[in-house]
Amino acid sequence: MLGLLFPMALLSSPMPALAGAPPSATSEERLAKMDAVMAEGIAAGAIAGGVVGVMRDGKVVLVKAYGAADLEDGQPVKPDTIFRIGSITKQFTSAMLLMLVERGQLSLSDPIAKYLPEIPRSDGITVRHLLDHTSGIHSYTDRTFVETRATRYHTTDDMVAYIAGQAEPIDFAPGTDYRYNNSGYVLAGAVIERVTGKPYATALQDMILTPLGLTDSAFEDERTVLPRRAKGYAQRDGVLAHPMPLSWSAAGSAGAMRSTATDLLRWHHALLGGKVVKPESLALMTTPSRLKDGTLVKQLATPDPPDQAPMDYGLGLSVGTQGGRRVVGHWGAINGFNACLFSYPDERTTMVLLVNTEGGANARFWRIADAWFAQDRSKEK
Repeated sequence: MLGLLFPMALLSSPMPALAGAPPSATSEERLAKMDAVMAEGIAAGAIAGGVVGVMRDGKVVLVKAYGAADLEDGQPVKPDTIFRIGSITKQFTSAMLLMLVERGQLSLSDPIAKYLPEIPRSDGITVRHLLDHTSGIHSYTDRTFVETRATRYHTTDDMVAYIAGQAEPIDFAPGTDYRYNNSGYVLAGAVIERVTGKPYATALQDMILTPLGLTDSAFEDERTVLPRRAKGYAQRDGVLAHPMPLSWSAAGSAGAMRSTATDLLRWHHALLGGKVVKPESLALMTTPSRLKDGTLVKQLATPDPPDQAPMDYGLGLSVGTQGGRRVVGHWGAINGFNACLFSYPDERTTMVLLVNTEGGANARFWRIADAWFAQDRSKEK
């Protein structure tokens, strides 16, 4: 179990930034390999563009942009381009609930009936079940929702009512199985709203974004005119095209945030460095959850690379080993965008990849990480 990972604020001997002084041969080789991974994807039409960011010992040492933020207008991605981050939102939601636990405003063992009585069988579902995907509540992001409601504007209460009214509201008894579940995190956001008396976006701003100075991060609202916002793309018949439309309000507290590479590096530094939640809360987030029978909760690996091992799941964070190194973090996928944010505690390093193309980040992230650590995955087999 990983537990409390590393107090990043206490680390020393920072790595020199790659910008400024001429990089060493090792740094040049790293960058060349990372550049090649991104260039390959852009040339193949697999991604429109993206940003790679690296933090070491609490210092941002690399933020590099690639490709196009807007293919139609020919606008390039820049280091401060803003992307949707999909399910990376979940760790923010989890942290907010744990902050409320620390303030004595709720308990992870509370039945959600206390806050969301309209949810069927909610007496047996706890707040914790929402955060580790073991609630059994049917995930609303199925074909029916996508075909009939994905483009509508939804309030949180609309989403709660929809989840409560699903034809098959419960897939399994709470705590007996794991199934990645966006409904759980939408309901977690609803709990935050009902406990704080604030909209999720306001609570997020007040509890996390403003205190940490994450000025380029926010709960998405596509009605806002936002400079530096990337357009999202998807592959259709082997070429890049506009993605299927999705209202940000449909993703809600499960996946509707936007951010930049630098803000996300700073966020992970703050979270894993103990500046957001207390050590015991961070331990809960980063310790693999267990089912009622003691089985570890396993998150299925992303499809690429094929040798990637499943990770354990804590509360809003995946934990495990990749490329022979301990990692903690999360993927994010939402219409038009894909994101990866993972920290390597033993290497005192955090890495992020944001791309404005569906499915464009997952496999590339591990290749970029291997390049950064001067590792060849094939040699580890």
